[in-house]
Amino acid sequence: MRHCQHLTGKKHRHYQHLTSQKQRHNQPLASQKQIHFQHVTSQKQRHYQYSTRQKQGHFQHLTSQKQRHDQHSTSHRQRHYQHSTSQKQRHVKYLTSKKQIH
Repeated sequence: MRHCQHLTGKKHRHYQHLTSQKQRHNQPLASQKQIHFQHVTSQKQRHYQYSTRQKQGHFQHLTSQKQRHDQHSTSHRQRHYQHSTSQKQRHVKYLTSKKQIH
C-alpha cells in the first residue's frame, strides 16, 4: 500500500512538472504565432494595396486605350462615309452628264 502511494505521489509530482513545462512551452509559441499572423496580415494588406493599385493603373490604361480606339474608329468611319458619299456624288454627276450627252 505504501509502495503504491509512493508511486502515485511520484507520478503526481512528475505530472505537475510536465504540465508546467507544457504551459511554459505554449506561451512562447502563442506569442510567435501572433507575431507571425500579424506579419502575414500586414504582408497581405500590402500586397492587396499594391495589386489594387496595379489593377487601377491597368484599368485606367485600358479605358484610355479604348477611348483612343473609339475616337480613332469613329473618325475613320466618318472619313470613310465622307469618302463614299463624295464618290457617290461624283458617280451621279458622271451619270447625269452622260445622260445629257445622249
